[in-house]
Amino acid sequence: MGGPITGPGDADLGGALLAVLHAGRSDPRAATWAASRARELRARLTLMCVWRPSALVPLAWLVNVDAQELVDDQEQMAARWLSDRLEELPHDVSVIGMVRRGPVPSAVAAEKSRQRYDELLVDGEVSRRLLPRLAAQSPGLRILVYDPPTAPDRAWDLGHSQVPHW
Repeated sequence: MGGPITGPGDADLGGALLAVLHAGRSDPRAATWAASRARELRARLTLMCVWRPSALVPLAWLVNVDAQELVDDQEQMAARWLSDRLEELPHDVSVIGMVRRGPVPSAVAAEKSRQRYDELLVDGEVSRRLLPRLAAQSPGLRILVYDPPTAPDRAWDLGHSQVPHW
């Protein structure tokens, strides 16, 4: 995908950003931070909410609960969480929301195979455990991390897939 991206009502967008958040665990301000970054770059933002079924699902039968119903409820909660984040974003940012079930690295890899992105934006909750893997599967992709405990209104920049050693 070369050149600027344009869409209905959008003037010359300058690229595409993929922001990855965990439903219910990510800091809600991370979505706003991602939207600010997209506005700054005049880029299209894809806000991906990743979730995984609870580890307790296999035990649902012990309390006479249908496991699939529990998984469906979790997916609906993730969709509501993302919807709430999308409603909080400024209306002058081109944004697409999506809910994906499964591990973050797999969801990111699948989305990157579908669409080219200029930056990967992750919040501290996602990055702490998975950043080395995300960086390894995304050579050349700039990764920015939102880290609210250390800087609520700023992020740290890994540049192009440089992995910090924790």
